[in-house]
Amino acid sequence: MPKEIKPATYYEEGIAIHGERIAFKCRKCNVKKAPIHGSSAHKAQTGTLDNAYCVINKRFRHIPEKED
Repeated sequence: MPKEIKPATYYEEGIAIHGERIAFKCRKCNVKKAPIHGSSAHKAQTGTLDNAYCVINKRFRHIPEKED
């Protein structure tokens, strides 16, 4: 039976996750109603999650070589 691989869990500030679909559990979700500059048809939203745990369910199909 193969070993179960557990994903890494990070607790430090400033660490970011990127994915096409990210699932989360949180105690409080604050969403800003203002549109995000550069988003198509203003469908994107921004906000914060308090006391949250997030997992990438679907990674990006194309990952850029390097972001500056």
